[in-house]
Amino acid sequence: MKAWRAPAAIASALIFATFALYARTASYEFVNYDDPGYVYANPHVRAGLTADTIPWAFTTGEQGNWHPLTWLSHALDWELYGDWAGGHHLTSVGIHAITTGLLFVWLIRATGALWPSAIVVAIFGWHPLHVESVAWVSERKDVLCAFFFVIGLIAYTEYRRRRSVVWYGAVTASLVLALLSKPMAVTFPCVLLLIDVWPLCAEGWRGRVLEKLPWFAIAAAHSVVTYVVQQAGQNTVGLHSVPLHIRLENAAASYGTYAFKTLAPYGLAVHYPYPPQGPALWHWMCGAAFVLGGSILAFALVRRAPHVFAGWFWFVGMLVPVIGLVQVGTQSHADRYMYLPQIGLAIAVVWSIHALAARSAKWRAFGAAAAAVALITYPMLTWQLVPTWKHSFALFRHALDVTENNATAHVNLGVAHYTMGEYDEAAKHTEEALRIRPNEFNALINLGLIQSERQLWGEAERLWRAALALDPGRADAHAFLGQALEKQGKIEEAAAEYAESVRLDPKVARTHELLGGALLTLGRDKEAEQAYRRAIELDAKRAGSWASLGVSLCSQWRFQESLQYFERALELDAFNADARLYYARALASAGDRGAALEQLGTLLSVHPGHAEGLALFQDIERATP
Repeated sequence: MKAWRAPAAIASALIFATFALYARTASYEFVNYDDPGYVYANPHVRAGLTADTIPWAFTTGEQGNWHPLTWLSHALDWELYGDWAGGHHLTSVGIHAITTGLLFVWLIRATGALWPSAIVVAIFGWHPLHVESVAWVSERKDVLCAFFFVIGLIAYTEYRRRRSVVWYGAVTASLVLALLSKPMAVTFPCVLLLIDVWPLCAEGWRGRVLEKLPWFAIAAAHSVVTYVVQQAGQNTVGLHSVPLHIRLENAAASYGTYAFKTLAPYGLAVHYPYPPQGPALWHWMCGAAFVLGGSILAFALVRRAPHVFAGWFWFVGMLVPVIGLVQVGTQSHADRYMYLPQIGLAIAVVWSIHALAARSAKWRAFGAAAAAVALITYPMLTWQLVPTWKHSFALFRHALDVTENNATAHVNLGVAHYTMGEYDEAAKHTEEALRIRPNEFNALINLGLIQSERQLWGEAERLWRAALALDPGRADAHAFLGQALEKQGKIEEAAAEYAESVRLDPKVARTHELLGGALLTLGRDKEAEQAYRRAIELDAKRAGSWASLGVSLCSQWRFQESLQYFERALELDAFNADARLYYARALASAGDRGAALEQLGTLLSVHPGHAEGLALFQDIERATP
């Protein structure tokens, strides 16, 4: 028992310090980059853990990935915290802190080396490159995947020692759960082969490979699913946009960048723009030389220093799925991609210094100094970086400070200003994004929204048509264009755009409601009724849909039938002036003038200047004997 006191104390200290480093995020907001789709604007997540959420999580390809466990964790958080962003942050922080402790458990169990294990784990817990994974709610998939990944390492280490079917099953379960959190875990079987070399030093290559074939099969199947989902979501970038030679150059440059930013983590940002012509010649050549030289050295040292071989190829191999050969998104590289791969790099460096320190006092002094610098500098830099995730303004202003020509940062900073009603600032940043990247779809959409707020509907129409020329399959863009056309009196065209939006995405209640409104204006009352009924089927809490359904029935002279729908609308929103006005008209048309006057009295008590309500009140009074 005494032998475990020091490791237990160190593990506890690592967990506590890691949690404390990020605890401030409890007061932070959601950001407007991915968080809307992943959490606060996603109706499935906002529903919490329901009978419908679980099958949805396992069948949806939203956000261009298949990660059902991540979806369920977000839904559980909404169940627990609602829209308190701090709770969502603390869940991620807690998972990261616990994973830090588990990583220490694995390393100390596998190597028996106390202080090298502690240093590697401290780097994992406190390194600035990991702030993005921990402080960004949408990156829950990173911390959740790592949690199960490390549990899998522990289970595999026990399996190697005990050869138990129970531990084999635990490894399999860990792999599946990690993959259900994030596709990054497809490299897990390869990492197991590497830790067979070191620190487990397992013998018998044939047996080691054969026992892992089921795990490779699981990873391969998940890779196929991920690729299909990303293709369906149009998240992958075609070779016509980013040719293969540029991808290879960027991949080489990224390896060098990741290693350099591990050593000197400065200038970190949420998004690094992809250089249109690829990275500079010196950059990718240095990166290629680094990868090639490191790999040659690792092979040369496989017998004398197997930790270098295992750690190096852990780093290189785990990055392969996200290095950009299959390009997803507009980033050249991303801090979050180093969350797990950095462990391998840290192992290679720390254990090399540890081995050299055993031979020489000079190396011992160097090792102690290097550890002190790392364990002081990294948490200090992390402490400074964490507040950049406080809200969208801080996040994207920081990104613009440390990067150049960052269209994505301008787009999202524009969104932040737009949300606050600061349309001039929003337009400035959105126009700058379009200057940098003229075919930026989101910038065109957002600038159209800004112009619609300024009532410049013709300009909004032009921008949304330009966006649809880039991506005609976007349902939301068709709905926006429909609104611009409707505001300009082009009702037939508007109805066609709404219908196309519904065809592309039939599960958006708001679009069915808009389609119903256009059809009602065109006198197609029965079709409008059907559109409103479909809107209610999709979202029964939209007061406007219930009221509009009532209006469509009134247009068909079905006044008595319409009353129940107006009543339901007012149950949902008692202050809905239009619903109360049309309810009063329906009551009067159904012959109940007293009830109509009562409803109009309520309306005018809340909105005394309501002209239509006052005129209708006077008309009914005059017509009443």
